[in-house]
Amino acid sequence: MTPVITVADEAGCEEAGREACAALLQQHPQLDGLCAVVDAFAVGAVQGLADAGRRVPGDVRIATRYDGIRARSCRPPLTAVDLHLDEMASQAIALLFDHLAGKGGARSATPADPSLVIRESSVAAAGGA
Repeated sequence: MTPVITVADEAGCEEAGREACAALLQQHPQLDGLCAVVDAFAVGAVQGLADAGRRVPGDVRIATRYDGIRARSCRPPLTAVDLHLDEMASQAIALLFDHLAGKGGARSATPADPSLVIRESSVAAAGGA
């Protein structure tokens, strides 16, 4: 399978995702899955799919690479990758405070492995689809 990739300006937020999704559907009407690396793009893609009369997840399944508030509050909620950013931020702050206090030399933090949070936007319909 050859991946289909499009680029959008992140400053365009959800509207950029909506427009990119509309263009993808025009060029590839058979599209049945979408991974948007920016959660705002994914929410916009859901809107673009609805505009085109396509259902999520019935016709197209969607996932995003960031498990933020947009992914959780979108309807349907978006499957996303949890990067454990709160934990990484806490480790970074601890490293900074240790450095500022003159404790130890160079230290590193080990973030948790990313995990997939499966939500309604990518779940197969009952009976298989």
